[in-house]
Amino acid sequence: MRKYLVVLLLLVALCSSAPLSVFHRHHRHSNSKIGSIRPTKYTSTIPNIVKRINDTTSKSQALRRSTSSIRSSTGKAGLDRIAPGLDVLRVEITNIIKELNGFEPVEDDAAAWTVLNHLNKMAIAHESMLDTLTTNHRLVIKLGWHSDTYRTLLTLDNTWRRIELIKLQDFFPSLSTALPNHIEHVGLVEIRSLNALDRALKSFY
Repeated sequence: MRKYLVVLLLLVALCSSAPLSVFHRHHRHSNSKIGSIRPTKYTSTIPNIVKRINDTTSKSQALRRSTSSIRSSTGKAGLDRIAPGLDVLRVEITNIIKELNGFEPVEDDAAAWTVLNHLNKMAIAHESMLDTLTTNHRLVIKLGWHSDTYRTLLTLDNTWRRIELIKLQDFFPSLSTALPNHIEHVGLVEIRSLNALDRALKSFY
């Protein structure tokens, strides 16, 4: 009995002296091999990405309204006012792309369609904002295009077009049949936006 008691005391002493990080690393490593844990990760991630997409959509819509209100009376001051908002939008879209690129395959139809539908809404809002800004180019030329605004607009357009390269079917296999339509839609948005930018550029020179 004394022999077992000594062994038990030694084990207790050993465990109490070992750093917690050893057990934490082992626990984390073990969990990484359990497939059932993965869906939990993405269940919490998808609502977050949807919220960010919706927030970005709202900002695109607000910028479109601000751009529509720019008249000769506000002039350059109006362009100055929307430049920071455009830059914020560019950063947010870049971050959304990074987060989508961080996804791993998720076999969840509801989650896949939710993300896709919200991306489509964001595409429509973004296209509308770009169209409003670029089709107002006569006023912009008359006043002189605010260089920071224009550079940000070009960067924003380039950032948005990268969404076409995300290949959502890699993350949501259940969308393999529907995704080509989405890619085609994003492609049309890209073409219309670029055409509007081309028209504005030709008017400058």
